[in-house]
Amino acid sequence: MNKIIVITCANKKNGAILEYGGEKINFCANPSIAPDKTYYHPDQKMPSSTKTWREWVDSMQDKKDLLEAYKLYANPLYQKLYDKYQENFFIFSAGWGL
Repeated sequence: MNKIIVITCANKKNGAILEYGGEKINFCANPSIAPDKTYYHPDQKMPSSTKTWREWVDSMQDKKDLLEAYKLYANPLYQKLYDKYQENFFIFSAGWGL
């Protein structure tokens, strides 16, 4: 039987998750209380678009400029867990899972 490893996401990332229009974009549950205007809810409409952030990222899945999830986090534990468990390693995202 294969083990499945699930870990929660971490606050400290390797920079912003992504950039859009030259602006670093971050995701959170409640952008109205976020520290600045670069925070969005994944289901919020993108500026000047009919798509939500979630729809846009979903449409970009095959692009090479999106990082694999385990590479987003600064803590080396994510890389170590991925190296050991590969496709059996999952990261529960608090921002995207809302």
